[in-house]
Amino acid sequence: LFRVTLNRELDFRLERGNAERCAANFAGDPSVHVPGFVGGLCSERVLTMEYIDGVKVDDKEELLAKGFDLGEVSSIVAETFGRMVFAHGFVHCDPHPGNLLVR
Repeated sequence: LFRVTLNRELDFRLERGNAERCAANFAGDPSVHVPGFVGGLCSERVLTMEYIDGVKVDDKEELLAKGFDLGEVSSIVAETFGRMVFAHGFVHCDPHPGNLLVR
């Protein structure tokens, strides 16, 4: 069981499929963007995604300097995770600041 689970965790084709499902779930929502993939550069062991420029969600000073409303940012993050859980029934995330960018 451990080996099967580990192999699934390390298969980036599954990661890509989950991210594409998440992107489809949020299609049309301008507050959520899931990076796209560079097709010819993805495989079981390599995942190449588009570069996204933004401010890390935990960089309070930079968010304020760029004019973001921290209350609005936190509401969008909470709403997004709530929708994944309660509306979509599918949660795809690794919610550390390197993966949550504000732009």
